[in-house]
Amino acid sequence: MWSFANSYSGNVVLNRYICPTTLNTMISKYSILAAILLIVLSCTRDSTPLPDTSDCMTENITYSEHIESILSASCALSGCHLSGDNSPRLDGFVRAQNAADTPSFIGSIRHEGGFTAMPFPAGTARLELCDILTIEAWIAAGSPQ
Repeated sequence: MWSFANSYSGNVVLNRYICPTTLNTMISKYSILAAILLIVLSCTRDSTPLPDTSDCMTENITYSEHIESILSASCALSGCHLSGDNSPRLDGFVRAQNAADTPSFIGSIRHEGGFTAMPFPAGTARLELCDILTIEAWIAAGSPQ
């Protein structure tokens, strides 16, 4: 079926017939061009630089040399994970080692979904990335004292 269309160029009216299949082809070509343009424009480089973790301690990590100071400063505080205030207690090597054996421990300090974010309350800034990487390395090494 043919349809009639008017195009205006200045004061002159040009009459032409447009075949519906031609019109559909034109629309398809413009749709593809628009999609390609959208993809190209939306693929931008993230301007947020990745944090530098080159200075993070991730080898030969022990509780007494590395982990105890992180937990004492951020977790094993009065009102938090110290002397029975909240579970698990993180004061002392054995308690920290037992907590590290649970999936919720690392999930909580990473602020992963499905875990209570630590430090608490929710919305509190998480541990520094280097501290998290150090704790992960300690757990991966078997949580040595």
